[in-house]
Amino acid sequence: MSDARASLADNVRAEVAGGFDLSSVSLDDSFVGPHVNPVAVLRLTAASEERFEIPPELGDPFRAESVGGLVELVDAFVNRWKGE
Repeated sequence: MSDARASLADNVRAEVAGGFDLSSVSLDDSFVGPHVNPVAVLRLTAASEERFEIPPELGDPFRAESVGGLVELVDAFVNRWKGE
């Protein structure tokens, strides 16, 4: 994993942990399902938009299903917006 990718993963993990009031999360952790507060997912979406300067859709975290999936999604958005 490149340094930029590792930094992105750390930043996404920090957003997820903060959004769900957790001390930490792993890339394998799921944040969808009946046990998840949908308001926390909306906060995560808004925080991601602000932090990464990308226009995520409200359903993105639900499509990602895991923290690692969200890293992939944010990485794709960042690369698309930067034209890479």
